[in-house]
Amino acid sequence: MGLVVAILLVGCSAVFAPRVEKSDLVGTWKDSTGHASIELDADGSASLNGIPRGAVMGDRDKVYGQPVELSGAWAYPSSGELPARTTNGGEKDRYFLITGNSSWPISPLRVDVAREGGQFVLRWELGDPDSDVWYVLTK
Repeated sequence: MGLVVAILLVGCSAVFAPRVEKSDLVGTWKDSTGHASIELDADGSASLNGIPRGAVMGDRDKVYGQPVELSGAWAYPSSGELPARTTNGGEKDRYFLITGNSSWPISPLRVDVAREGGQFVLRWELGDPDSDVWYVLTK
């Protein structure tokens, strides 16, 4: 009986969004090209550097558009825990918002925090939310 319970608990743990500390998020996150990044500072400032405009807008067809240089702000909740959401693919992610000024193509930008291969990634959906296509950045 104890073995069965342990297996069930391990199986259930995957359905919960990962716990994410502020220190997990602060720093530079780069996309797969290594040329585009998001910088999250502990003081709440954020900058997007070289990310294609279409990717910031969530447009899957224009991911390789004109790169943007944007500054804005992000916040880690005073409660000590990022809110959770379920993606259309059934994954459990935490998320936060990056807000910008009127020069931003979209604001706020919702950024999901997920675990892939044992490490955190920042990501947001591109195009149709049912397509399960993501723009992904790693630390």
